[in-house]
Amino acid sequence: MRANSLAERLTGSDKHGHEAAEVSDYLLLQVLNRFGPLLIHMSKTPLSPEVLYRNLCALAGELSTYVRPQTRRPEEYKEYKHLTPYAGLKSVVDEVQYLLNAVLIRGAQRIPLEEGIYGILNAVVEPTELSDFSSLVLAVKAQMAVRTPAGTDSLAPAGSCFTGIAGAAASDPVPVRLHLLRHPPRRRVVGTYRPLWWYGNAYRRRVSRAGAGAPSAGGVKPPDSDGYDTAIQDSLRREDIKVVVEDGPDMKIRLAEITAAVNPLLAAASPLLCALAQMPRELSPGFVEHYRALLEREVRRYQTLCDQANLRREHVLAVRYCLCTSLDEAANNTTWGRRGVWAGKSLLVTFHGESEGGIKLFQIIGRLAASFQEHNDVLEIIYHILGLGFEGRYSVRPDGRKQLDDIRQQLLTQLVQRRDPITPTLSPGFAGAVSGRMRRMRRVPVWLSAGIALLVMLTLFGLYSHRMNLATETVQQRIDAIGKNLPPPPVPVHKLRLKILLANEIARGLLTVEEDDHHSRVIFRGDTMFIPGQKTVNDALSPVIDKAAREIARVGGAVTVTGHTDSQPIHSAEFPSNQVLSEKRATEVASLLTSGGVPVSRIRVVGKGDTVPVADNSTKTGRAQNRRVEILVVE
Repeated sequence: MRANSLAERLTGSDKHGHEAAEVSDYLLLQVLNRFGPLLIHMSKTPLSPEVLYRNLCALAGELSTYVRPQTRRPEEYKEYKHLTPYAGLKSVVDEVQYLLNAVLIRGAQRIPLEEGIYGILNAVVEPTELSDFSSLVLAVKAQMAVRTPAGTDSLAPAGSCFTGIAGAAASDPVPVRLHLLRHPPRRRVVGTYRPLWWYGNAYRRRVSRAGAGAPSAGGVKPPDSDGYDTAIQDSLRREDIKVVVEDGPDMKIRLAEITAAVNPLLAAASPLLCALAQMPRELSPGFVEHYRALLEREVRRYQTLCDQANLRREHVLAVRYCLCTSLDEAANNTTWGRRGVWAGKSLLVTFHGESEGGIKLFQIIGRLAASFQEHNDVLEIIYHILGLGFEGRYSVRPDGRKQLDDIRQQLLTQLVQRRDPITPTLSPGFAGAVSGRMRRMRRVPVWLSAGIALLVMLTLFGLYSHRMNLATETVQQRIDAIGKNLPPPPVPVHKLRLKILLANEIARGLLTVEEDDHHSRVIFRGDTMFIPGQKTVNDALSPVIDKAAREIARVGGAVTVTGHTDSQPIHSAEFPSNQVLSEKRATEVASLLTSGGVPVSRIRVVGKGDTVPVADNSTKTGRAQNRRVEILVVE
């Protein structure tokens, strides 16, 4: 398990291992520790498949962060559909299996080998090259000789290469040595060819051992007439295949399980069905041939176990035909299976010498379904193959998915009908209650019990309604009291406006007022307010300015006094420029406002000179309009 290997490597490091280990290892272990118990719990609890789909998507997304260094992003999975959950679940399950089996290479470096005397290969690693590492892992892969029964040594196929891994601390003064050992002794015997008549005799012997009772009306069917047509028989009865015979505890255990199973064929084909369900989506080109060799070996082992279990020969061959067809289709749906060794020689070609399994598998279903009880075990395996995504000839039809669902449903209906019936008794030790006091209760009429129950319910309803009325009356009294204690509405306060307060002065033409909701601008013309060329205010306008000051004090707000002149230049000792003249006049008006009651803290004085004209300075009338003092009140 990947989580266990990560945990052992991280906890088994030396005192500096925690500092040198990569952070990603700890984060990856954290993800596995979080999802591991969750998936174990889900495997023991009946849940909706959609819950499993969501959790697997989350696991695949987090694993992609560490396993896919190019993109750091998960693949796109098929959409989950409640009526057909297999396609969506298989896509995300395959992705999780790929991510968990992917090998992460961090800082790997190839060490060259040099051939010495006697053909020994040596690799020299200087201590300085290991100074940057706290620990190292040395991985070696080699092809080794396997001793056959004849006593000769032959090189094992590429798929049987031995891989060794050794770990050590880089600071260890003892040189790291990795010894490649031979494979443990294993018996490998290749059986001879068996002619077709041998299986016919074996079939008749099995029928004879079953008993010499009265045969059916039609007698025992010979192998050539048990419901298969001639073309399918030719496909299933190819016997030019070597059978691998292996002795060992694993084969004996599997043989015992097959013999004791309700469906021995299903027990024998379980590894191949698991391989069909877990067909990898991605494989390196060098591993495709090895993977195909493993499946081919498992098919031969399946046939060996079925022969040892003395199963019906026609059923064994039919199941082998269907398994090879489905495995070939699953491989052809991947990128690595469409080309290379698998495309050149499929399992169906190897074992049956043809490539039309996508059509004949459904013909087999039709022939076997005619005698469903006789071929029940074979049809159950075919039902599982269809459930694992096999489509065959229906993959190119527009309504192929619907037709496949109909076929699966028909098979399922027939399989369920032929299962052993469920015992109606809940428990063999169940005993009914002894009649006693309950016998007198049964004598009470039903209408009397219903009437008493109705009377009790009406009584409870009346009590509840009375309590609700009392509570409602109390709340209503409180609401009425709130309405009586409300304060009187506030008296509306009218806002003071300078345009109204200085209406008489505006009518006499002594000043102008411009107002909006928050600003009031009082404008005095300079020709009537000041002595020409001076800052002194005319005595005739002093009462007007005093009244404006009193009204401004009542209104409140910030006051800005701004002086303006025309563009005619002025040169005197007191006023060297129009800017100075505008500032002096604004200061004079501000002092009058202060005398009229406006606080000094509210007043700000600004001189603009001739920079902000309101009329054309080229005319006498325009220059008269530009000579002015503005009092801006911001409320």
